[in-house]
Amino acid sequence: MSSNIYQNKNLADLFLNREISVFLNILIFITGFLSTQRFSFEPLNTYMCMFPFLVSLFYLIQNRHSFALSFAVLSLVLVADNGAGIYQETIPLIRYIIYSYCLFLLFFLSLGKVNSSGILSLLSLLMVVLLATVLFGDNISFDALRRDIQVIIIISMTIIFAGKKAEINLPIIFMGFLGYLLGEVVNSSFFYVYEGRYLSYNSLKTICLFPFLYILYRSPKLLILIVLGVLLSQVLLLFGTRMIVLTSLVFILMSYALLASKRQLFYLALFFTSLIFLFSLGPVQEILFLLKQSPYKTIRFLAEVASLQSIQLEVLGDIDQIRYAEWLIFFDRPTIEIILGSGLGTGLEDRNGLLGFVGYNWSSFSPEEINSDVFYNLHDYWTDFGLRFGLIPIFYFFYRFSIYEILKGDRLRGVILGMLLLNATYSMAGLILTSLFFRFFPARYKD
Repeated sequence: MSSNIYQNKNLADLFLNREISVFLNILIFITGFLSTQRFSFEPLNTYMCMFPFLVSLFYLIQNRHSFALSFAVLSLVLVADNGAGIYQETIPLIRYIIYSYCLFLLFFLSLGKVNSSGILSLLSLLMVVLLATVLFGDNISFDALRRDIQVIIIISMTIIFAGKKAEINLPIIFMGFLGYLLGEVVNSSFFYVYEGRYLSYNSLKTICLFPFLYILYRSPKLLILIVLGVLLSQVLLLFGTRMIVLTSLVFILMSYALLASKRQLFYLALFFTSLIFLFSLGPVQEILFLLKQSPYKTIRFLAEVASLQSIQLEVLGDIDQIRYAEWLIFFDRPTIEIILGSGLGTGLEDRNGLLGFVGYNWSSFSPEEINSDVFYNLHDYWTDFGLRFGLIPIFYFFYRFSIYEILKGDRLRGVILGMLLLNATYSMAGLILTSLFFRFFPARYKD
């Protein structure tokens, strides 16, 4: 029988941890805020990740594992891991110390119990991937191979060991991520000027959604949700990452639709039917046409989606040309490779020049990839990992990490993991954070 383990008496308990001082709660917020100030506080903002890292070490020495884990998660998110040559990054030494420390916590806090089904799943995955590498492996890159090996190691630690010596303290990370979100609001309101660059290139910027989702699923308060929603929308539109906007909308709707009654599904279908009718009206179409001329990529993307009259691949190509080309090349391979993968370290060869329009000054691909027409860093979770590991494990992990959790009734856990899986796992920081959340994010319901 399930019971709700979040029995908070008031809203303050959701975001103020009463086991630590108010002063430390304020410091957490300020640290999250300053870590985003790449326009006014650079390069000091790139070192803000050190504060939660040192606090985590302090709590680890004291054997207060939940606090150590929570501050480690904060330090990981506050690392400036990608500046795209425009903004300064956290120096590699600090980055990799924090990555290594978080991997140590993932291993250490999971000890004590071995998951036999996880071992079998890992062995099956390794056998299929190695077989695919032998049979189909071509255009193997050392950098891609090294990353794939890192992915396998992280997957191994995540699914083999089933111990749980600690859980992430949600009020602690909420304060840090709220500061992070408000810091980006200040950037977008007072400092950021669109000149073809994004507001942020950090791989974990998806975490800006956490404060909104946390309030939405844990203790929904309409006024707070409206305020956070407006602030979040402003930031997401300027991030320039269209998939974060699209997947957040899809996941929130899906989290309610999967658990909805027939009557609720009827009202949901009625709402979308009305929305489609509204978007088809002439005056609305004129507004959407104007929005398509916006210099901001995300606004153009949303206007294109709202203007869709039918779902066709050619239309999707107009919305996102790079992803469309990647999908065509990906599914132009033999069926057995699509299912099992092409093997470790392999790339996607563009034999027909579908990605020939990509320029050297774009951040999408490296000059080496453009010159060789072999691409290793694809834009979607299912193509990037599906290329080397196959679609079967990719869809399984998506179901297990996200859909399964939502169906159990834990919308927050399922939506957060799904968002990270689709939008952050292209980076090492994203892989580590997704694994930490999967192993130690507290479940809303326990048997």
